[in-house]
Amino acid sequence: MIALEMNQYDLIKPMLAEIPGCLWNVDVLEKRKLGNVYVDRLPYPQAAYIETPYFLYYAGGVFNKVFLDDVINHILADLIPDNEARPVFLFSTSQEWKDEIEKRLTTYNRSDFGPYLTRRLHHLNKDSYEKFKKSLLPLPDEYTVIISHENGESIVRAYCNDIEVCACHDGGQGLGLMDFNVFTHPDHRHKGLASICCSKLIDHCIEQDIVPQWGCWTVNVPSCNLAEKLGFQITAETQVNFAEIKKE
Repeated sequence: MIALEMNQYDLIKPMLAEIPGCLWNVDVLEKRKLGNVYVDRLPYPQAAYIETPYFLYYAGGVFNKVFLDDVINHILADLIPDNEARPVFLFSTSQEWKDEIEKRLTTYNRSDFGPYLTRRLHHLNKDSYEKFKKSLLPLPDEYTVIISHENGESIVRAYCNDIEVCACHDGGQGLGLMDFNVFTHPDHRHKGLASICCSKLIDHCIEQDIVPQWGCWTVNVPSCNLAEKLGFQITAETQVNFAEIKKE
């Protein structure tokens, strides 16, 4: 594997910039988030691999078994600490990549989910969203909601007595799209905070001519349900190689 410098990332954008269901790879390629990018050869790479800080990895281009072996060996040797279980989500661009990745990871996988997870992609239906907004209940008096923009990332936070209890933020951006991440403290769930925070970030996207996108794993039923509630509609699903790896 050959590591690319940031000024070389454009070499692989056509290969890995449009993997369905995720924008973290675009964040790295467009230099908004830190990550590492490797290719099989220079000056004309045929296969590439991206790693992000979130256990999310991307491989694609023309299938290259030797390059894939190098990628898997690198993940196992350099990114998985000894005696610690770590998840590996490996997106790829073709079934050939997926099949070979599964063969390589099966030996190490300790997950109950099997070798794949399904990533579901939603895009916003504006009519459904406007209908949802009319049903929003007022924010309880003890809560305040603030939107901020930090280090190129938009974040909406809900506070209760000055303590952050819910946040919805840019979960990846690029190609005119923005993905969403949201988390609510367990003691403050079922109060509509996630809906209100997400709604404010959606409004921000619309004002900035950014297309809101919602990507989630199908096993994350609350996230799928929230997407539907907000007015997002399913546009695609993609299988992603998954393993929970623990080196003994």
